[in-house]
Amino acid sequence: MNTLERLFRESLSQPSDINEHVAALYRYSSACRHITEFGTRAGTSTAAFLYGRPEVLVSYDVHRHPQVEVLEQAAQEAGVAFEFHQQNVLETSIAPTDLLFVDTLHTYEQMRAELARHGNSARKYLIFHDTETFREQGEVPGSRGIWPAIAEFMRENPWWRLAAHYGSNNGLTVLTRYQVDAHDHEGPPEPYRSITILPFNAHGWFREPNFRALSRIVRENQVRVAVELGSWLGASALCIARMLPEAGKLYAVDTWLGSAEHHEVPEYAAHLPTLYQQFLSNVVHAALTRRIVPVRMTVAEAAGALAVTPDLVYVDASHDEESVLADIRAWHAKLAPGGILCGDDWQHAPVQCAVTQAAGELGFAVEGEESFWWSQA
Repeated sequence: MNTLERLFRESLSQPSDINEHVAALYRYSSACRHITEFGTRAGTSTAAFLYGRPEVLVSYDVHRHPQVEVLEQAAQEAGVAFEFHQQNVLETSIAPTDLLFVDTLHTYEQMRAELARHGNSARKYLIFHDTETFREQGEVPGSRGIWPAIAEFMRENPWWRLAAHYGSNNGLTVLTRYQVDAHDHEGPPEPYRSITILPFNAHGWFREPNFRALSRIVRENQVRVAVELGSWLGASALCIARMLPEAGKLYAVDTWLGSAEHHEVPEYAAHLPTLYQQFLSNVVHAALTRRIVPVRMTVAEAAGALAVTPDLVYVDASHDEESVLADIRAWHAKLAPGGILCGDDWQHAPVQCAVTQAAGELGFAVEGEESFWWSQA
């Protein structure tokens, strides 16, 4: 276990005022290249951001905690450019950043000033901690809380929308910035254009080992056209699409009706009435409407209907042995020469059995590690 993985696991497991949000911070950071953090303290949130493997993480705090040295070592080992500045954030300027995390002095005045100075330097996400504990009453006795400042900022800058709010562990709130694609002067194409956009919802099961492996595979194989079998709310689709070149395409294949396992678990079933609308909304929030093409069909129907030759097929639809085997049989022959067939849930016995059987039938070698499996045609 390397230093960064150890720090991340400790941040998740050791009780603190923010440890219950570490997984969410990691999920958002994994979709960002540049992150700025206001308020490092002992480095719990910092470890989550580093574990997402951004290219750059810049952290600010008025105090330098001894743990910063350990974080610097972990970042160096992981190849992340990490900068720590012992500085008041109201006395500096920051570079444009994909994600700005704010966890400093929790008062209306401080938050109002921070957002006025830095809020629109964020290109994708603004994340605030302690939005329950200091929502109406501030950290300083007699001061106002931080929520009125956040609400005012959203009214004054309507391109910022509430994406998620977590009430536990002092509260965590995420805003997402609505952006139109640089080439999309007329707004998003259909089916995105006609929907009522819902707040961003990051629910999903896209694991860190899959993200690492796919990042490497897409880069090394110069993937331009990808097909995803099974998309849910788009956690993996958004990440894969961001890895593609600007002119790349990801075809997201799903019925968005849910499988048997989704109907049986109340937590998952709650998403089903708006599943497709939420997927489309998440793509709009991510400004990927020109890169992600939703294909509302079964896997077999899409194999017959789509005239594409993908460089990569990511298998993550139904997880029973029969379905996985059928999905691989339907799509293996459509791969481009040298294309990559890969998927999720390698640790799940029915998936591993199906992939192994397909490899024997179709004559390809398969490798698996943790939750991810892959093969090259």
